[in-house]
Amino acid sequence: DFVVVSGGSTLARLKTDVPIDVIALADHELEAMSKAGLLKPETVTLIGSVRVGVAVRAGTPVPDISTLDKLRAAVLAAESVSHSNPKGGSTSGAQVLGVFEQLGIAKEVAQKTKFVGAKGLASGEVAMHFQPISELMQTPGITIVGPLPAELKAGTTLGVAVTSRSTAPKEALAFVRYVARRESAKTFERNGVAPVSQ
Repeated sequence: DFVVVSGGSTLARLKTDVPIDVIALADHELEAMSKAGLLKPETVTLIGSVRVGVAVRAGTPVPDISTLDKLRAAVLAAESVSHSNPKGGSTSGAQVLGVFEQLGIAKEVAQKTKFVGAKGLASGEVAMHFQPISELMQTPGITIVGPLPAELKAGTTLGVAVTSRSTAPKEALAFVRYVARRESAKTFERNGVAPVSQ
């Protein structure tokens, strides 16, 4: 079975008796879990990087976010915004809050933020949504404006690893090697995950 949850939820699950063989997370989370003895350090393998992007509801005007000033203006002009909730352990959510701080608009944006996700954007609950490009690509009914300006460094390097209490460590390691193979890179790229070198 495959389960998709936030980094915080993954850490919580690892501390319970829920059987988990392999996890895929941001590199800094993998490093922390490895130091805590929750992962087999020798199995940690980086697979690609994902930038945080901006999306609007399909059929609505697409804002210009190509520079910091234009991004700031677009966010301030949006009636409402959404991003993943950092209190739930979301790495991208924490990064987006940092972006608003860098742009000097954190207080203004906080007043019109709703944590409804990309589906909430598609249904019209919010006007603008921030989330990793790879996740935005999976949601119908939205238009991906593009990634945040590169100088904001909003993104994540993703990796996979075998957990320390895996009940099938050999099979788990084989899976890690499979997703990290060169042939898999094209599939990742089609889904918004760039090779680690980029």
